[in-house]
Amino acid sequence: MEMTKEHLKQAAALLEVDVPTIMAVDTVESSGKGFLRSKKIKIKFEGHKFYVYAKKRDTLSKKYPTLCYPDFTQRFSPSNSEDEYRRFSQAFALDPEAAMMATSWGKFQMMGFNYKIVGFETVGDMVDYLKKGEAEQLEVFCRFLLAEGLHEYLQAEDYASFARAYNGPAYKTNKYDTKIKMYVTKYRRTYVP
Repeated sequence: MEMTKEHLKQAAALLEVDVPTIMAVDTVESSGKGFLRSKKIKIKFEGHKFYVYAKKRDTLSKKYPTLCYPDFTQRFSPSNSEDEYRRFSQAFALDPEAAMMATSWGKFQMMGFNYKIVGFETVGDMVDYLKKGEAEQLEVFCRFLLAEGLHEYLQAEDYASFARAYNGPAYKTNKYDTKIKMYVTKYRRTYVP
């Protein structure tokens, strides 16, 4: 389902933040788009997470060192979304569950390994749900923030703590916290309810 202003207002009320805050996180995570032009859900495959979840990680990391590796790196990240799908497809062919767990999905780039936290029985169930639309992606984002208490960081405008918890310790490299703050400021000036 398409995400509407009404969905944003409901999410903001649920999280006890303003709509511009949600819009800011959305912009930083996915440039505000949950799907590609090709209608495929936006993804980011992470090889260091694939290494964590792959059943035969030692074998895979030797045979596919640009797909399965122990430490975070941007070195193998493709510059376009179609190449991202190529990497995901390669990993999926090797270990489907690990590939889905190691991928972030949709507008809010929800990591697959969070499927239980947001109420799904399997990672595949979560992925299928997120593929339905941006409204569903927003709903899952809200579930995650509430389950993990991250909405409290947004309420307090503590964007560094939010970014650290949501994106991991490398958040500073990509300046997630400063970007969120910048977009919150921008959207508070321009958002029309």
